[in-house]
Amino acid sequence: MNAKTLSETAKNLSKEVESMQIELKELSESDGQDIFEMLQEIGLGENGFTSNFPENDYELFKRSLARQVQISQAIDLPDGYVPQTIYWMYADGKPVAYGKLRHKLNEKLLRAC
Repeated sequence: MNAKTLSETAKNLSKEVESMQIELKELSESDGQDIFEMLQEIGLGENGFTSNFPENDYELFKRSLARQVQISQAIDLPDGYVPQTIYWMYADGKPVAYGKLRHKLNEKLLRAC
């Protein structure tokens, strides 16, 4: 690929990204098959970013959502844990990624930084 073609490709990709509708949605107990399928595609995680969800079982996934909501509300957290909220990122109405936001850091997490 020559420099001109590469430049044109980059411009076209930039236009596509600019026209995308990006949205973040907080995890909820009503999340469904589309989220489950995205998680299957992403996999269990790497580089320390691990999935909080059961693998390969939709019913277990659905049941795990309630616990994730509790964790975000600091309900029944084990010692040493901090509240964390999971957000789904949608691009043009399709879930494509997720992120975890800790509400605060404890001493152990601060030392790891």
